[in-house]
Amino acid sequence: MTAATLARRLEALRHCALARAIAAAARPARAWLVGGAVRDAALGRATRDLDAVVERDAAGAAQRLARAGAGRSVALGGDRFAAHRVVLAAATADLWDLDGTALEDDLARRDFTVNAMALDLEDGTLVDPFGGLADLERRRLRATRESVFAEDPLRVVRLARLAATLEGFGVESATAALARATAGRLTEVAGERIRQELGVLWRESGFGPAQAALEAAGAWPGLWRPPARELATPASAHSAATRLDAALGRLRATGEPAARPAAGHALAARAAAGTAALAAIEALAARRALTRSETRDTLRLAELAARDPPRSAGDLAWFLHCAGGLWPLALALGRATTSPAFAAAWDGALAAAPALFAARGAEILAPPRLLRGEEIADLLGVGPGPAVGAADRRLREAQVRGEVTDREAAARRVAAWRGTGDGG
Repeated sequence: MTAATLARRLEALRHCALARAIAAAARPARAWLVGGAVRDAALGRATRDLDAVVERDAAGAAQRLARAGAGRSVALGGDRFAAHRVVLAAATADLWDLDGTALEDDLARRDFTVNAMALDLEDGTLVDPFGGLADLERRRLRATRESVFAEDPLRVVRLARLAATLEGFGVESATAALARATAGRLTEVAGERIRQELGVLWRESGFGPAQAALEAAGAWPGLWRPPARELATPASAHSAATRLDAALGRLRATGEPAARPAAGHALAARAAAGTAALAAIEALAARRALTRSETRDTLRLAELAARDPPRSAGDLAWFLHCAGGLWPLALALGRATTSPAFAAAWDGALAAAPALFAARGAEILAPPRLLRGEEIADLLGVGPGPAVGAADRRLREAQVRGEVTDREAAARRVAAWRGTGDGG
């Protein structure tokens, strides 16, 4: 990156609409852009949300910015620096109040040198007391000080996220050692904060790079080990994560973006805890490191991936039905975590799934009801109860598998179960 390229990128950031609005809202106080926006602009990456530090009266600046942009201002608090978030229609701005302290004090509290640079919104000066620009040139992640991870163990996960999402970046050896030494304290961190970092990691990175970065930082396997369990030390899960990326590539699908964190959790838990994977997922949910929907999706993906692979068109249709919208992730995860003995069957399912879903997708996911409950009861010769529900579920499976296609065939199938006890 030449000096001219850097200057051009930083000037573009300084003159973007949101940066200009922040500068106007802060006046007559000075304001600087800080953190990831400066880092990403220097790298030529797109930026949207901005962080800024304001010389004084960040609360007033945030209110003025919110009024100008028809947004809203929310106080975030903080034990050392007050912060205010302004939520606008297309972006978010976090404003930090220096409140009489030096700009360098704000930069000194930040985690990595590449995040500890500030861009003056008035004259475009870049303030870089920790050599962040040089580390950007070297593609290196380096802690600003030895106490970074001890002060906030979540930064172990953040290090992994940056290593996986900043292309070509590596972690300085001393920083990696500090992270691994602190990783055991991640259990002290609020689950909601861990969830946010991991969610960004798996939405913005491939599973292979993400898993490698988590292992290198020491965040894996500890986060995915159920408490009070005697488990063998796991081997690296990086190869399984790489197979997951490859399988999704063969499907030409990344899976539902909102469900990618669930797939990451399912793979990490399976690799870390083996047959105790479900217990590991439930422990994460208890810590609120998973939302309710993520817990549901993670458990479903882990259970589906542990099944025997689909070996026929009917098996595959039923697998897709059980997986619902998660089917690309479920198939890919099954292939990634399988034993070699099942690899060929999973490969066959991966190859056949797109065409099958294109041909019968709506029918597979939500098959039309062929018989009402009372009709099933009459055909079985029973009253309302569990037997009717069990027969209805079995009939739905036969329908999804393509064994039953109309009302007449459905009635014959149910009638054949009468008096046999086979309805369930």
